[in-house]
Amino acid sequence: GVVVGVVHRSGVDLVANGSLRLHFGDRITAVGPKAGLKVVEAELGNSVKALDHSQLAPIFLGIFAAVLLGSIPLALPKLHGAIHIGLAGGALFAAIVLSRLRSLGPVVWYMPAAANQLFRDFGLAIFLACVGFQAGDHFIQRAANSSGLALLGLGAVVTLAPVFVIACVARILMKTNFVILSGWIAGVMSSSTTLQFASEMTSSSAPAVVYAAVVPLAELLPIICAQLLAVMAIH
Repeated sequence: GVVVGVVHRSGVDLVANGSLRLHFGDRITAVGPKAGLKVVEAELGNSVKALDHSQLAPIFLGIFAAVLLGSIPLALPKLHGAIHIGLAGGALFAAIVLSRLRSLGPVVWYMPAAANQLFRDFGLAIFLACVGFQAGDHFIQRAANSSGLALLGLGAVVTLAPVFVIACVARILMKTNFVILSGWIAGVMSSSTTLQFASEMTSSSAPAVVYAAVVPLAELLPIICAQLLAVMAIH
């Protein structure tokens, strides 16, 4: 006699149907008689405190797996050098694999929403600070130089023009929803700041879902292609 209406997963609302598999950390909205809800509670659990408790072992094991995967050299035929996916690629690949496994024995690869948000905000702040320190060194002198301004303009064109053209094609010709398109653009640029802006502007979790589907390819391809070009240029 109990009906499950919505499944809340990592800030995203999923429609409950027969093909949806529940994961650890999911929160469901159920409607029914008290006796039926007691049975559901006994079957699925109902401890918000346990879900809000951060387990340190999975976090550090995930960091170790990310460093290990990022350090593995990948040898390619007919090329004397090896390529690495790096710490960023290793962290991304490890997160995808571990989230797919969901658990390994007693270890559950789950992070509470509050801890996840804290790590994301802190990591984003550190990332922007490091970029600012690197880009701000002698910025005025370089910007005052004519060649510096030309490079700045060319960099803006190379960064924005391809994304703008494809976004116009997707919006005008393919009639892509603007909310989905904003998440897609953030994923293509692998820009977490753009995603945060899109999520706040649309007040929806849809940009984050599209971003998560696009960003692995957009993150790994430049890392691999840049190293391939370097190895091919050397040899």
